[in-house]
Amino acid sequence: MNQPPLPSRRRWTLLAAGAAAAGACLFVLILFSVSGRRALDAESWAMAAAATVASFVVGGLCWRLLILRPRQTDLWRGVIAGGLTGLLTHPPTWYLLSLIYFFTGARSSLGERTLHPLEAIPGSLILAAGSLLIVGWLSVPLGMAGGALFLLFYRRQLRRQSSSAKDA
Repeated sequence: MNQPPLPSRRRWTLLAAGAAAAGACLFVLILFSVSGRRALDAESWAMAAAATVASFVVGGLCWRLLILRPRQTDLWRGVIAGGLTGLLTHPPTWYLLSLIYFFTGARSSLGERTLHPLEAIPGSLILAAGSLLIVGWLSVPLGMAGGALFLLFYRRQLRRQSSSAKDA
């Protein structure tokens, strides 16, 4: 029985990015759910959307640069790619969230207009430092575990493809 060919590097990048995005969205929604909120409000959904998009981009880049481009599949590369995704996703998440607030006309808790997109660049770095202290101790190790699991899945698919190529 012939196995389908292994997806291209572009497709594997998209699969890794999708896995990172799904993990980030799930992480944010679970975090807000257990934080004592009775219902997920618009802020929670905006944060989940921003984290999902940021993780998709950062996760895909980390996977492509650390795994696909050098064509290395050792487990530590998967751990590092996932950990970097969990670490580097914080600044773009806050920047995207600032953009969402700016373009929807949201107001701060003091009733002031939110940060302009240019002001949000340094603001997102400051907010990211705080979020890394608060949830980074969770997001980085979970990213490392996710990166390792995805690398094991990738290796399995490589082995399957090579064994089916030998059988043919």
